Amino acid sequence: MKTQKIKVVEKVKRISSDEEYEIALQDILNLMVKKKSEDEKSRYGALIEAVKEFENKTYGRHKVDLPNLINFEMKQKDLTQNQLAILLGDAPLTSKLLKGKAEISKKVAIILNRHLNIPFEVLFQEEIERETKAELSRMERAESYSGRGRKSRRELVKH
Repeated sequence: MKTQKIKVVEKVKRISSDEEYEIALQDILNLMVKKKSEDEKSRYGALIEAVKEFENKTYGRHKVDLPNLINFEMKQKDLTQNQLAILLGDAPLTSKLLKGKAEISKKVAIILNRHLNIPFEVLFQEEIERETKAELSRMERAESYSGRGRKSRRELVKH
């Protein structure tokens, strides 16, 4: 008679205090350094999501250090720099990317998103920030110019 292994998944609750946050970080560190069972992999992923949610809510969005994130995700997936270079099709680009000295193209972003699960918002964070600032500047200029030296529609229509 075969015994079935029952999958036990402990539900990870939402983090609502600094104390719970510290406990979750310690749990993540403990799970990070050991070979994980399927249940532990599931708990690990849920803890990471809970920590991300707490950090975003508590500390707001901050600029992500992309080279460190790429290296972290590579380690999580046991991916070497050579393997990443093969995926990207360009070893020098991979080296520059890991040093933070390369621009992220659409092709590279798609590969990093697909294979390392890095969100596009993070990959293009500098461009998004730059475009947001430019848009705000354009809006401010438009507001400051409105009404200066312009004639109303009524003034333009001659009777």
